[in-house]
Amino acid sequence: MIAGAVLLAVSVLAGLGGTVFAASRFDVGQFERDVVVEGPETALLPGELRFRITEPLSTGRPADMTVGVGVSDLSVTPLECRLADGSGAAVPLRLAAAGTELLRPPPDSYTVTEQAELGPGEYVLTCGVEGEPSVGRGANFTVGRVLGTDDALGLVVPTLVFLGAIAVGVVAFLVGLVLLVVGLVRARRARSDGPPPGRSPPPATGWPPAS
Repeated sequence: MIAGAVLLAVSVLAGLGGTVFAASRFDVGQFERDVVVEGPETALLPGELRFRITEPLSTGRPADMTVGVGVSDLSVTPLECRLADGSGAAVPLRLAAAGTELLRPPPDSYTVTEQAELGPGEYVLTCGVEGEPSVGRGANFTVGRVLGTDDALGLVVPTLVFLGAIAVGVVAFLVGLVLLVVGLVRARRARSDGPPPGRSPPPATGWPPAS
């Protein structure tokens, strides 16, 4: 019975501990930080966009941000984009996974084609289309934050910890409840198996005490 009560207490503590831990790690505010574009947030192809990555809003958050390049019309391929930092050094871009979306897209629909991990600083993005300069006229491109690996881990890990703590708490609660019920039933049977009321227990057998 004591073991059951202890497990019930453990289940409550596990649930509370998991909730507190998950709440402390689940930081939705990290997504308030975004790319700051100088001037219009979109540009016609061919063209360029100047933007900057701001510092993290608070300490303890990753300084790097995953930034994606979005294009309004995929038919204007092959799209060629070059990214450079404030000193003019080239920054490599990699192909974005299918289904990658801008966290704060412009009003029109944009498909993310490339992305890069960028730290705080100034950047210049230049995009064009192979072929004649007139190719791609009417299509726009933009730049913005996309969900990166660190961002995904910041959401998944607290969720898994919370679900794990809840699972442990539920198992401990059920086991503790069973042990508590079994203990109460045994205690009740022990009381009911005692001598009937009004009767003394039978005398002990054996040699009489010496005089």
